[in-house]
Amino acid sequence: HLIAQQFSYQWKPRTALVAEYRYRMTNYDNRDDVDYHSHYVLAGIDHAWSQRTTASLRAGAEFFSSDRSDEVAPYAEMAINYSLDRKTTVSWFSSLGYDGTELQSYDNRYALRTGISAQHQVDRKLSLNGGLSYVYSQFDGGDQTDDVTENSILVSAGLNYLLWQNVSVNAGYSYTLLESNDAAREFDRNRVTLGMSASF
Repeated sequence: HLIAQQFSYQWKPRTALVAEYRYRMTNYDNRDDVDYHSHYVLAGIDHAWSQRTTASLRAGAEFFSSDRSDEVAPYAEMAINYSLDRKTTVSWFSSLGYDGTELQSYDNRYALRTGISAQHQVDRKLSLNGGLSYVYSQFDGGDQTDDVTENSILVSAGLNYLLWQNVSVNAGYSYTLLESNDAAREFDRNRVTLGMSASF
């Protein structure tokens, strides 16, 4: 669950100053030793460089608390959206902060995530998408196990085709590579997906 309250001041016609508080809570169904919550105190800026380009920045502190550890560390995120034309958009996003996923026996995970994605509308029915992302993670083993550092890359591509006004089919491919100083955690994975969606 994520709850946020944001205060924005329109400093200039294209620039807004922002103060934000967030509270995030995660509870796992099958484990009770890795639940966690975080408080965020952030300041930032939203800016429209042009009609095609917008950017946002948030930075501040994250107060992370779990059943295993209590930590305070910098938190930051940045996003840039660019419209090449009416049919093509490109987005870049980065974040730095605690990540409560895949903890297993580790006390906490501090991660840098960054990635770029693109979407292109070929015609009224067909759209294409693709993306490339990178994650750098530091796992704190505490007193129980050694610390672990990991690097992972995800590449993806897909398409969506509108069959009727409210029904579409989609296909996608993704490749994931994870390198770790714990050889038992390393892997690479190819994934192919097919799907159908309907809106009412």
